[in-house]
Amino acid sequence: GRGRGRGRGPGGDTSLHGLLLSSSLHGPADVCRALHQVAKRAGNKDEGLFSSEAWSHVLKKLKNVIKHLSCRQLSVAYWSLAKLSEKGLKSIDECLLPALGERVKKIAFDLDPMGLSNVMWALAKTQGIYWRENDAGVDSVVEVCMTQAVPLVNQFNSQDIANILWSTAKLKSNIERTIQSTFASVLVSRSLGVMDTFRDQELANFVWSLGALNEANLLQNCSCRGELTSALTLYTRKKLPVFQSMHIAMILNGLAMLQDEEMDFSDLFIEVQRKLATSLPMSNTKSILTTLGSFAKPNLVPQKEVIDGVTAYIKQNKNGFTTFDVVEILGGVINLTYKSNLIDTEHAELLSSLWACEVSCYTALQTCTLNERETARGFGVLGNVFRGRHERDISLETTKQIPKEISEFHNLVLKSASRLVEKNPDEIQFSGRDVATMIWGMATTLTSVN
Repeated sequence: GRGRGRGRGPGGDTSLHGLLLSSSLHGPADVCRALHQVAKRAGNKDEGLFSSEAWSHVLKKLKNVIKHLSCRQLSVAYWSLAKLSEKGLKSIDECLLPALGERVKKIAFDLDPMGLSNVMWALAKTQGIYWRENDAGVDSVVEVCMTQAVPLVNQFNSQDIANILWSTAKLKSNIERTIQSTFASVLVSRSLGVMDTFRDQELANFVWSLGALNEANLLQNCSCRGELTSALTLYTRKKLPVFQSMHIAMILNGLAMLQDEEMDFSDLFIEVQRKLATSLPMSNTKSILTTLGSFAKPNLVPQKEVIDGVTAYIKQNKNGFTTFDVVEILGGVINLTYKSNLIDTEHAELLSSLWACEVSCYTALQTCTLNERETARGFGVLGNVFRGRHERDISLETTKQIPKEISEFHNLVLKSASRLVEKNPDEIQFSGRDVATMIWGMATTLTSVN
């Protein structure tokens, strides 16, 4: 067919298949250049590429040259495979990742900050796709990268710092905590010297990463927490006018996770929320979920304007969401609605906004058919709804009738479950996590309803 990358030019076949089958793929540079081009050019219409002879051909070539990859070429190979995971590549030859990892360990002392951050970024992006969490082989590669980064810390620029800390926060590993904590601390100290050079996306990634690392207790060895608090407050305020909604959502989430006795961001947290309220509608579902997740801590209360903005966006774009998106957003709203610190008398207007947002989700789901994953998540949401309402009724010494919107959602989930269990057992695609969520939701609902 016609389209990008499908024509022919003076150099011969310029399609992605033609590029991968080229007889000129002799050495490491040629193979990595081809991978890089495919990673940049491949689109949704190229899904069949990864089951083709051309793809098998280039992977075979890559395996043959791994032992000869330079630092630059190794970095390109990792980056390309990670980008391709975003474009439909779901697996790679099981020997490929270990071979690349061994090459990293062999030439790690020559890798520069960009190379180290590219390797860790690629591993973080492909976690759960090419490899499982807590993989010992991957852990050994990450540990080498962390160890090598420490003596090079003064060479790291803002992009390197943002990428490698984001990767550290995302990776689930069994690496010794002392190594992770030391690595994170030296990079945080380095960030103070280059904070004024962070671009918008870099600062958003950086703040979110710091929050995630703080929640994992990996910043306890950081001796510059006071300076970090001042610097983050200063530069977030400077960039706040130009941030996009996704940047703001990430920063809000990061500040919420950073907030503790030593680092107080409560005033900045309110300022960022106000900016978010003026930036609505949010750019995507991820922005909404990231924002709702920001209010998980009991002492952090959402601004009414933010919740009203989420409600308006759901109503305006209900056909643009997937069913699972709406169920996930509903779950986030439920978690906020029944937080123990939201008392009816003190937060009546906010609770009213949260209920309106909850209803907008129920309305968007009225005509939907739930699949296995959505049904399981629906039971989890119901468990939280009924438990939350039950606990609030007890605290207020009252009993309120279940609204019809919740009853209708309850019926929708039950009907979906009934339809699914009538299927051939071999056709049901519940994961172990789905089953656990369903059982918890059912049990919690039953024990919370008289």
